[in-house]
Amino acid sequence: MARRTRRAAGLGLPCLGLPWLGLALLPWAVPPAAAPPGGCPSACYCVATPELVQCRYESLDEPPRELPTSVHNLSIFGSNLSVLHRDMALQGLPALRTLDLSHNPLRSVAAGLAGNGLRELDLRNNSLQRLTSTELLSLEAPGLRGLRVSLGSNPLQCDCALRPLLAWLRLSAARVPDARSLQCSKPPSLRGTAVLRLRPEGLGCTADEGGEAGQLETASYVFFGIVLALIGIVFLMVLYLNRRGIKRWLHNLREACRDQMEGYHYRYEQDADPRRASTVGTPGL
Repeated sequence: MARRTRRAAGLGLPCLGLPWLGLALLPWAVPPAAAPPGGCPSACYCVATPELVQCRYESLDEPPRELPTSVHNLSIFGSNLSVLHRDMALQGLPALRTLDLSHNPLRSVAAGLAGNGLRELDLRNNSLQRLTSTELLSLEAPGLRGLRVSLGSNPLQCDCALRPLLAWLRLSAARVPDARSLQCSKPPSLRGTAVLRLRPEGLGCTADEGGEAGQLETASYVFFGIVLALIGIVFLMVLYLNRRGIKRWLHNLREACRDQMEGYHYRYEQDADPRRASTVGTPGL
């Protein structure tokens, strides 16, 4: 009887451990439920509270639409963001202070992307070749004067289109913590050169680069050429319409020049006459 009791107890011990094992594996087996309104997005993790949201999914190609309006620190790190537009969800986050968009394939950042309360913007390790004049102008909004922007490890293309960013960096270097570490990636002749060591006049544009400054310079040359062509056409038309008067004026000018030359020639002959010279030399005769 005691042997049978011990056998039953030995068989019952594993049975008692199975419920605890199932409870331990339950979070891995059950997918996360959709976030309630104003809570943590289903594609992200909320650390401690909804005010700190981290989204690190490689398939995430735009910010989640269901972000809580109370989010204070948002990290979309190592995702698949390539272009950010003004109509994305970041505009409706009045409490946002820190935005981490590092380690994404971002090629451009829309002007006025985030609200005026933003204080930290991390754009490191993206695919940014430059920041346009419009994007830089948005960073000078009254509510963003204290914004700090990190731009390290981006493939900056040091051509004429980088001039606005270079000028902004020199005026606002304190707002870019890694400004001194920014280096050129293109062209090959400037690869590895510190951006702050460049001079604006040394950043030239070629036709295939198609930078903003290069396009503006080309348009200026085209406009200047058109103006010169119009001036030339007007001048030729004036000459054609006044051809008779111009011909008469040229004839009079030629006659005046000939009379002047004849006068000079006559005085020269008078001065060269030996009889006149001897008469002048003997006044008593």
